[in-house]
Amino acid sequence: MEETSVNFFRRNREKKHLRMIVIAAGVFLIVILLLLQFQKNFGTQRPRALLQIGEVEILADIAETPAARAQGLSGKEKIGEDEGMLFVFPKAGRYGFWMKDMRFPIDIVWIGEDMRIVGITKNVSPETFPEVFRPPLPARYVLETKSGLADTRAIEIGESISLRDLLQ
Repeated sequence: MEETSVNFFRRNREKKHLRMIVIAAGVFLIVILLLLQFQKNFGTQRPRALLQIGEVEILADIAETPAARAQGLSGKEKIGEDEGMLFVFPKAGRYGFWMKDMRFPIDIVWIGEDMRIVGITKNVSPETFPEVFRPPLPARYVLETKSGLADTRAIEIGESISLRDLLQ
């Protein structure tokens, strides 16, 4: 009878240990999922730059890696009046842009190696997907802004763009 009591207590202790392991694993899994969500929302923050085109200042996220360029503004709900995204490529080319997963229209400003505007594609709406837009001349930089900015701020081909500040 004494041995049965010992077995009973041993099994009870093993069940408690198993419950503790299951609870610890559940807590660990929840922490990992929360960390992944945090990284998705906040951990991938891009560097930003303050760009100047004539008298116009634009605060732009910088997309300089292949992954950042592929993501672009896709999935964002909106963009501010004087905000944008500056795509930086390793060399000038006729890179194609499309409106996959975009939720608002944009202006696309194509910028040459010398930081002069070589083309502007205005009012590109999400409904144009899967159409691909390309610059008229090779561009090393591409600036996406809120639709209508090029017209309301009188941004024109040939203007130069300067990088005023690089922000983190």
